[in-house]
Amino acid sequence: SLKASKKNYFKADIEGETITLHQDTVFKYQLLNSQTIDKKTYEAILKEDAYNTLMQRAINLLARKAHSKHSLISELKAHDPEGTTLHSIVEKLEKLGYINDQKALTRTVEEMVEFDLKGPAFIRQKCLKEGFEKFDIEDALSVYTEEIQREKINQLIHSENKHLQKYSLQKRKEKLLNSLYRKGFTPDVFQPIVEQFLTKIEATTDEEGLLEKRIEALKNRYDLSDYKEKQKLIAKLLREGFSYNHIKRQL
Repeated sequence: SLKASKKNYFKADIEGETITLHQDTVFKYQLLNSQTIDKKTYEAILKEDAYNTLMQRAINLLARKAHSKHSLISELKAHDPEGTTLHSIVEKLEKLGYINDQKALTRTVEEMVEFDLKGPAFIRQKCLKEGFEKFDIEDALSVYTEEIQREKINQLIHSENKHLQKYSLQKRKEKLLNSLYRKGFTPDVFQPIVEQFLTKIEATTDEEGLLEKRIEALKNRYDLSDYKEKQKLIAKLLREGFSYNHIKRQL
């Protein structure tokens, strides 16, 4: 028996064993018509279906995002460890123009520059992992201008600062710099922007008020009548960038 399954596939029941077959296999062997299948034909069906199923996986991957030849092989290798079927599929896709490393690289970089809040170093590492050549990556990254970097950095700073309101300016600076570095932005570009941003908000930031709220939030975790416990709290507040004089005055 045969019945439609997920998109592009059928469920076939052959002598009590249920297998999934790609629609191309079903149509080629006219399996929608009742017939008797001998062992030789059955083996041919399975071989043909392994090819069609792996080809479908490859097409689905390419439809979702641009792949280098290397990254596509890596994604599909688990489904064909020996690589016999995979080799012929990749070869065919190359001939059809579906695999083109240069076009895939250009598309990958342009999409990340346009839609992701990631810096050039992050994109570079991602492209290297996906098997693109280093020289080609640097060439593709030429579209990532310093002006674009500045726009993204400013966007990230304003967004992340909303979640850092409880911290001192010094701690905010540390967290912003670390975040931008992890996201792959260039330190020479983002450091002055962070400094400029914090200078602007410094005049309207009440550090002592922030410290007071922070102590209020933390005080139940420490026994302030105990010297060692009190020192632990002081150490934590210092790590968060608050002034030692302000801490001593409030405690």
